[in-house]
Amino acid sequence: MDSHLHADKTRPELTYSLHGLSEREMTLFKSFVRLLDHLTHQRWTCNQTDAQLRVVREGAASLPPAKDRPVLVLCSGTPTTPHAISYPIHADALERELNLLGDLIALHAPAAPRSTPAWSRQDLVHLSRWPTPELLNSRDRIRLATLMTGRPLTLRDIHERSGVEEDSCFEFVTVLANSGMLVRESSGLAPRQVSANHAAAIQAGLLSRIRSRLGLGLRTAG
Repeated sequence: MDSHLHADKTRPELTYSLHGLSEREMTLFKSFVRLLDHLTHQRWTCNQTDAQLRVVREGAASLPPAKDRPVLVLCSGTPTTPHAISYPIHADALERELNLLGDLIALHAPAAPRSTPAWSRQDLVHLSRWPTPELLNSRDRIRLATLMTGRPLTLRDIHERSGVEEDSCFEFVTVLANSGMLVRESSGLAPRQVSANHAAAIQAGLLSRIRSRLGLGLRTAG
């Protein structure tokens, strides 16, 4: 439950605008978006001024082109083009397209400024959800994503367990963080270090008991 709440807080917020819809259709579309909020990868809000996604009713007057602004079309019949859904709206179809388009927008969004990194190398991190296919463009990244579905790990843990170069691990985890697909927990001591210290303490105690039984620890200079 805690991980889910943390992931919800870190979801990117995206905006959409509505074009060519009646007042009733606009109200209905907004209601569907609110209904699906717990299922979408991003948090969607309506912004008619400068939105990242345009939702257009089929047959509406042509809109001026907008660079890098994807379009979701609401059509009366069976969709024949990508990123189009039929009207009346089906919740599963709208959920699928919002996630596809949202991940596409997030993928091309500017990276977080270096002055405010999305995560630290000492943080314990794991995935909040499985990455989009665009992000899993190599075997190494698939291996890293699979590893990060388990318990939280630090960058060093991920590097050592996967065998992937540390720079490649750092790059992939940073992309995940900037895309809102990462749950991070700040920690001053990694699990690997805790285990190593614990093992060392056990070994020291065992050697001490062995020396005591052999009388080695009781001898004094004659």
